[in-house]
Amino acid sequence: MQPVMKTLLGHLVMLALTACLAAPATQAQSKIGFVNIDSVLVASVEAQAGNEKLAEMSKSFETEFGQMQEELQKKFEDYQNKQSLLSETARQQREQEIGDLQVRLQQYAEEKQREVTMTEQGIRAPIVEKVRDIIADLGKTNKYDIIIPVALYVSDGFTGDLTVEVITRLNAAYK
Repeated sequence: MQPVMKTLLGHLVMLALTACLAAPATQAQSKIGFVNIDSVLVASVEAQAGNEKLAEMSKSFETEFGQMQEELQKKFEDYQNKQSLLSETARQQREQEIGDLQVRLQQYAEEKQREVTMTEQGIRAPIVEKVRDIIADLGKTNKYDIIIPVALYVSDGFTGDLTVEVITRLNAAYK
């Protein structure tokens, strides 16, 4: 999970707990549910399809990156083998070529990492929005006072786990 999302979830959990603790003592017991967002983002069909797309994209980039690394390695080995035979000008030219290739390799890696990150955000954003809508609907229809997004252990005796229901509804909406 991305740091921004973790921070947001942390704030939501603290807000939810504060709201529960601040409720008047005379009020009936609050109905609290929770959803493990990480589990939803791993187990839902839509998220799995997105993860497959990301894996294919990454594999393609890694293949191309590997080919570029091999080219760099070959040029470097060739340079080392012939270094003593090259003139000063030729040696400087080869060193420049190797340096330029290293820079291109680094730029390629950074660019592709940005592409993967942007694609991941593009895939996850609509899923997270659907999850929010499902959670809101579950809260209203099942009269939950609060539904907390969690990524931590919750006791087996706690009956408010809505994670499976959210995954089921998300999967049904994906068809």
